[in-house]
Amino acid sequence: MNKKIIDQTIQAKLKDAQAKALKEIEKVKKDLEKTKSQVEGYVKKNPEKAAAISAGIGVALGAALAMLMRGGKKK
Repeated sequence: MNKKIIDQTIQAKLKDAQAKALKEIEKVKKDLEKTKSQVEGYVKKNPEKAAAISAGIGVALGAALAMLMRGGKKK
């Protein structure tokens, strides 16, 4: 194969990959919007549970961060 054919083949493959990537990005955006709407609906219907879940996540993240800052060693 000569260089021109190789370059054309590469360019065609790159365009194809870019088009596929853009389709996947759009699909992920739609999925995230759907999930966001579901979460917002849950929070509106169950504010107490949502607050408890958020607090639990905050405690877990805080504990993990504290452990990382200590170097993971128990005293």
